Amino acid sequence: MEINRTLMEGRVPVTVFHVDGKLNATDPLLSEAQKAYTGGARHMLIDMKDVPYVSSAGMRAIHEIYNMLRDKSETSKVVSEGLRAGTYTSPHLKVLKPNKLVVEVFKAMGFDMFIEIHNDLDKAIESF
Repeated sequence: MEINRTLMEGRVPVTVFHVDGKLNATDPLLSEAQKAYTGGARHMLIDMKDVPYVSSAGMRAIHEIYNMLRDKSETSKVVSEGLRAGTYTSPHLKVLKPNKLVVEVFKAMGFDMFIEIHNDLDKAIESF
């Protein structure tokens, strides 16, 4: 797997991780996100257009990135209630162009309930 990182400007700076290859390990995606977070990144978009497959370890990396970025002022109760009501999605982490198989994994694991999935880069950047 190869990961390239770019910074795009919208209403806020958005760090975009362009992932190429199977996302079947926690690293290097989590390590790259942690480096970006340490450098000040607070809004991240994972470009998955070149990801043919994602494993449970890859999903774990995405979940850990979500937790790292989660607004600490949001209590678990607020998030839980928003998820139940269908009104909560992460304002800090989104994904771009996952294939149908990856979307099915997101749905099966419930990630589509709290991580927005976009098919257009510009609209994804605007959504932050």
